Amino acid sequence: MLYAQKKERESRFKLAFRTVIPSLLFVITLFILFFNTDYLVIFVAVMAVITFIVTYYNLHVIYSGFDKDVIDPDTLVLNFKTFKRLTKRALAKKRPHTFLMIKLGDLEDINAHYGREQTTLTIQKAIQTLLLEIDKLGFKNVPAGVYGGGVFILSFSYAYKELIHKIKPLFEGKEHCYINDIEMEIDFALVDAEGESNCDIVFGHLFDLIRQSEGKNLSFEDHFNKERMIEKRVKEAIYARSLSLQFQEVISTQEEKPLLEFTAKLIDSQNKLIHHSDILPVISRLGLEKNFYLLVIEEVMKLINSKSITLKFAINITAFAVRHKEVMQTLFRWMKSYNIKPTQMILMINEERYYKHVTRYKEIIDEYRSEGILIAFSHAGSVNPLLEYLKHMDIDMIKYDASLAKGIDDPKLLAVFETLNNLADNRGILSWAIMVETASQEQKLRSMGINYLQGRHIASLKAVQELDTIQV
Repeated sequence: MLYAQKKERESRFKLAFRTVIPSLLFVITLFILFFNTDYLVIFVAVMAVITFIVTYYNLHVIYSGFDKDVIDPDTLVLNFKTFKRLTKRALAKKRPHTFLMIKLGDLEDINAHYGREQTTLTIQKAIQTLLLEIDKLGFKNVPAGVYGGGVFILSFSYAYKELIHKIKPLFEGKEHCYINDIEMEIDFALVDAEGESNCDIVFGHLFDLIRQSEGKNLSFEDHFNKERMIEKRVKEAIYARSLSLQFQEVISTQEEKPLLEFTAKLIDSQNKLIHHSDILPVISRLGLEKNFYLLVIEEVMKLINSKSITLKFAINITAFAVRHKEVMQTLFRWMKSYNIKPTQMILMINEERYYKHVTRYKEIIDEYRSEGILIAFSHAGSVNPLLEYLKHMDIDMIKYDASLAKGIDDPKLLAVFETLNNLADNRGILSWAIMVETASQEQKLRSMGINYLQGRHIASLKAVQELDTIQV
């Protein structure tokens, strides 16, 4: 019997025990009163009160029992609520602990081809098979919980170094498995959580590793302390409003004025820079996107106002932050406070995953544009949902992925580039190419009719103190 089934049986036994005890006391009380009372009325009254109390107590136990399920009925492992409670208890003991996350297949795709019932049975069989394999390795009573969406977490009361040599061979080379004639991809991540008391941080870090490892199968990591330190540095820098801004000129090929793109890094308490690639996973995991991007937006607006800059300027921002109501309202208010012309501002949105509430997304984009703010989507030509969004909404600019300008001499990439650029022209959308590093690239991009060019050949990245040298 696996750990989840044992916990379910234990929970049901406790519930039954809680129900039996008051009933037993009721019978004993009834017996004593029946043989020791001379007053029938008092006896009946006491029995009525006790019956009422016991009935409602049992009713309470029954209803509370609905919330005492410990097993997820679809997968037969611990539900997330139970698993999280056990994890908190385990981490509080401050003993060596290691967590394994397993992601099974693309459930949406499997659902579409085989139906929910077959998908559920397949996921259930797959995780149970893996748990039995782990049990055979000598790891008994390992808590396993469902995280959601075909993702599971296993909790091992072992040090990372003690566990890794035994568990790693089980997963190496297993990029796919076949269950009920259904092929499923498998991804894994393993982290050492020794010294960490916050299970949400552990789970978030595991999920980040899973997303990074998709297609690679294995993401074993024992540097969790480094990740925790980055989180600490990012949080402290955001709350201290410690920011470093740089800018890069982007020239127009249509004899328009250049525009400025601002990039932001955080500065930690040791006066060291935290790069954007380290910032993004942390602010996403800890719910700090709103805080970070409001900080960036306000600091850029202050700079534009203090330098009396009239050029257009672009700020990179995640789609999540753009859709956040408080970000929108605060941005509109600050534009008035800092005397920013709406048509100066470009919000450069990057989004890797399709946002299915596209009608609502369109309404949000339209609201920004109705205020005069220019909307641009970045990384066109890479893996993102840009083309799907263009079916439903209007935008002002698209920034092409760096691979297209770098690979302009490759016929295949050039064909993709020209197709996207024709689409932009037909829709009246301004185009923007980056990573322009040679005169030859610039000439070819100009001949394609690209509207804006950016890269080291055009202008280098500069500190904001050099804004005084720019014709604003």
